[in-house]
Order: sequence, then structure tokens, then C-alpha cells
Amino acid sequence: MPLGEDIPNAQNVVLPADSGAINVTEAPYFAKGDGITDDTAAIQAALNNHRGGGQFIYFPNGIYKISDTLNFVGDARQIVLQGQSMQGAVIQLMDNLPAFQNPRSPKAMLITGYAPAQRFGNELRNLTFDSGVKNPGATGVRFNASNHGGISDCRIHSGDGQGVIGLDMKYTDEIGPLMVKNLTVLGFDNGVVSGGGVNSQTFDLLKLNYQNVAGFRNEGQVVAIGRLYSVSRNTAVVTPGGFTTIVTANLRGVGTTSSTQPAILNGAGMLARNVTTTGYLKALQTRGLGVSGVETANISQWLSKPAVSLFDSPGEGLNLPIRYLGASFGEGDLTKWASVAAFGAIPNDGVDDSDAIQAAIDSGAPVVYFPLGSYDISKTVVLRGALRRITGFKPFLNIASAFYTSGKPVFSVGRLSGSSVELDSLITDFSSGSHFFLENNQTRTVILRHMGINFQGADAYRGNSTGAVFIEDVVGRTFKFTRQTVWARQFNVESLGTHTINDGGKLWILGQKTETNGTLIETKNGGKTEVLGALAYSFGGNTEPMYTCDATSQVAITVAEVNFSFDSYPVVVRQTKNGETREITRDDPRWGGSFALFTSGVVPTPTPTPTPTP
Repeated sequence: MPLGEDIPNAQNVVLPADSGAINVTEAPYFAKGDGITDDTAAIQAALNNHRGGGQFIYFPNGIYKISDTLNFVGDARQIVLQGQSMQGAVIQLMDNLPAFQNPRSPKAMLITGYAPAQRFGNELRNLTFDSGVKNPGATGVRFNASNHGGISDCRIHSGDGQGVIGLDMKYTDEIGPLMVKNLTVLGFDNGVVSGGGVNSQTFDLLKLNYQNVAGFRNEGQVVAIGRLYSVSRNTAVVTPGGFTTIVTANLRGVGTTSSTQPAILNGAGMLARNVTTTGYLKALQTRGLGVSGVETANISQWLSKPAVSLFDSPGEGLNLPIRYLGASFGEGDLTKWASVAAFGAIPNDGVDDSDAIQAAIDSGAPVVYFPLGSYDISKTVVLRGALRRITGFKPFLNIASAFYTSGKPVFSVGRLSGSSVELDSLITDFSSGSHFFLENNQTRTVILRHMGINFQGADAYRGNSTGAVFIEDVVGRTFKFTRQTVWARQFNVESLGTHTINDGGKLWILGQKTETNGTLIETKNGGKTEVLGALAYSFGGNTEPMYTCDATSQVAITVAEVNFSFDSYPVVVRQTKNGETREITRDDPRWGGSFALFTSGVVPTPTPTPTPTP
């Protein structure tokens, strides 16, 4: 059994009849899923016929035998392989296949596309990939997604422990940004392998068990890992390249071999925090870094190079409280769902659907969904009443050009009867203007998941309230948080100018990826920002600093920059304190292209004015 905490996840995912999803067991594909029939041709035919533009491909519970590699083809974007349940929907390689015998020339069960970075929104959900037995040259999944996308609630399993890699994310360049959440890998030589210089990969709740060489291997990528659990006879994490951030890990060595090895063998940039180990020689050993490892069993915090501060002695970081998300509301219970189509929103007809969408929300259904297709919106839709979740099957929201100069949001959070509202699996793209995607001035929690808010200059989010915000696997333009507490994982902001503003709130990020020029995060008016594992992908021409922090605020940042045009950010951090402004520039030897940790120092508590004696 895998070690590590479990999170609630839907184990009976059923899809509405009008969702537009393709069921591989139905016409014209007729996969059997009986554990006997070779379903390779049936599944590949479904992939061939849906090459891009958004498609859910659904696997009811069953064992789908395959004898060759399954390939995403063509544009290979916005494709979701959705299983009914992680334990029940199994894609299994037949045993002892001649083409899967050579570990020196590994062959994958599934490949989701190659470079360049155009694999937008590809996902695997609620599935098990089983490489069978006597297939020593097998790799489980070669996965690629871009901007957003990833793997959630899945297992990659070797029937006899053999095989080369469970999850391969170095087989092509430009893999990411993406998010892997709640993945268990059992067996193989290496559980997960990451590589390439861009575009960052984020993991949360990763369980790696009984790998023959290493659990996780990073050969060059910017990687952020939260909640890592490993049981192994060998080293759990090996990082010869890239930059790796690990936040909360339990690494358990078993057998005599692990007692002679470190739990982590690191030769590159790293922040490791809250790591506990048992059964290993030591927690962390370095190779070629010029800094010592950790001789004890546990790590409270370890940095590959010294922490940096502009004013005070470097500290431990902010260590903001961390909160997690479970399953989406209403998953698996279609009695709670209502389709916008039932209220008159007809996809792909070019007619405005705003009123129909609003009517669906006002119907009292807690879950409102968009079947596959394109929908036209010309005025603000208010999220209110009993609504708990608005979701879709990769729908495209086409925003009317007349809306661009409205100065209004596409969606606005109104008065809700529940404690939270979630938006997930929605895709949109439109030109610059005064409009923006989501406004939240209410006290309810807002959740954004699996979202492609790909505006060209328009803000993705504006919030001014005490309501919490959760962000998982989202790409968008500008985010403006005022007084809000935010937890973000795989947070990809691509815009010109200031990307994210934390105005007086608390912003915690695991896995930040940014692109183009401008300040990445501005923290002001008493805000606190903690960034754990960021990739700043800069194109040059920058005149603004990468991060800023005013005199009343605090930041802690772990970041690496990638720049191919030889004109990286001239100023990395600009901080003001006690009336003085200081900077770290790109030529500062404390930078060198990355911070294992930059800390702003503690803002002193103002001395209260004495109360006059009467």
C-alpha cells in the first residue's frame, strides 16, 4: 500500500449525457475493457479523431488491455483522458511484449505530445496505468502539457516492479507549466524523471514506492514539490540539475541498502523544508556544490546557497500556514448538476448565451456546467444563490468584442448561500480592453482550477474582500488581490506590466511560472508573500524589477530565472524599508540566476502611542 496521506477524490466520476465526452466503450470505438481484448486500436481511434480543440475521452471502470503505445496526435491540446475511478479504470499493458523488452530503448504506454510548448490543457484524471509484468523496457506515461494541464488522482504501476520510468517528463523539451496532484507511482527504475530548462512542473501529494534506482530525478527543470512521500530501498530524490523546491516530505528507507544512502542526493539548486526521514544514512548529501549536506535524519530547512536579505539577517522565510483542497463539489452526483443548454445556451451558434447562463445559475442547481462547444457572452454573469460550482468539458467562452470597453467583469461573485464557489475547466481568450474575467468583492471562498484565462492584456482576477482564494493549475494575465488570503499551486501568469499584486493580503504560492516582462509580484500595504519554487521566464527588455516589497510588507522568495536573449531582469528585488530603497541587481553575486531563499526581514510592530494620563 502506498505511504502518505490521502485526499478526498472522486471515485465514481460519471459524466452528463450531453457533456460532449467520448465514451471509448460506445460507438464507433467499442473498447471492451474486459481485461482480455486488445483495446489498443479502439482507444487510438478515439485519439486520432479528436486531435485538439478540447475533448474529454471517458473510460468507464474496466481493464483496457493495450499492446502498443497510445499517442496524442495532431494539435494534441485540451485533451482529457477521464476515468470513472482511479482504482477501477485501468489501462494495462499486456505481459511480456517483444517491443517492451529493451531498457536501453524504452517504450511508453502513453505519449501526450511533443515540443513545442503548445500542448495546452492536456490532462489525465482518475486512471491507473499498469505496465504489466515482464516488460522491462516499458515506461508508464510520457506526459506533456503547456500553460496549464496535468495529472490528477492517478496511479502508474508496474506489475513486477520492472520498467524504466513511471512518469517521464524529460522525453521532449518545453514540458510545462503543469500540475501533478495525487499521483502514486509503484515500481520502475525511476518513479518520476523531470528535465529540460523550461517551463516548470508542480507536484502536490506525490507518492513514490519501491523504485529500483530513485523515486524522483530532476535533470534540469524548475520543480516545486509539496507533500512528497516515498518508501524505497534506494535514494528517494536525486537532483543532478535544475532547481528543486521540496515543501513537506516523509521519506522512508527500507532494507539494508537504504541505510548506506542519503534520502536526498542533490547537485543543483534546492530549498528543502520540513523533510523527515527514517532508515537512511542521512537526510541529504550534496555533490559538487561546495556546501555541506545534512548529517541528521530530518531537515527543518536546507538551502543550496545562503539566504539573502537586503536589510536584516536572513531568516527562515515566512512559513505562512498552508491549506489544501479536496474534491470538487458535486463530483459523481449528477442530481446536483444543471446544463446551460437546458436553459437555452446552444453551443457554436454564434448567438449570445449570457441570459441562458444566468438562468441556469439562478435555477437553484449547485453545479452548472457547459457541454463541449463555444459559448458567446456579452454581459456580466453573476455567480449567486445556491451555486457552488460552474464547470465545463473544455468549453470555449467567446467574449463579445463590444464587451472589451465595458470596464466590467465577465463573471462577478454575488451573494451566495454556500461557503464557497468554484470555477473549473473553462477556457477563454480575447483581446485587450478595460474588461476583465472575474470580480470577487464577497466574503465567500473562491476556487479556480484547471483554467485557461488566456487574455491578451485584460485582467484575469480582481478581488477586494476577506474571502479566501484557492488557485490550482491556472494560467491567466493579471491577478490583483486586495486584503485576501490566497493559496496558489501551479500559478502561471503571463502578461506585460505587473503580473500579480498582493495589496495587504497573504499570498502563498507553490510553483509560480511567469512569462514576458514586468514585475512578477508587487507586495504592498502590509502584504505577506511567500513564493516556493518560481520560474521567471524572461524575454528581455525589462525595465521593472522582478519583485518589489514596500516598507510595510514582507516577502520570502525561492526563484530561478531562465533567459535565452542575454538581457535578463536588471533588478531582481527592490525593497523599501525605514525610508530607504535597496536593490539586488542581476550582477550581484548573491543572485547568480537564482535565490534558494530571499527574505525581506521582519517588519517591526509600530510602537503604540502612549495614552495620556487624565
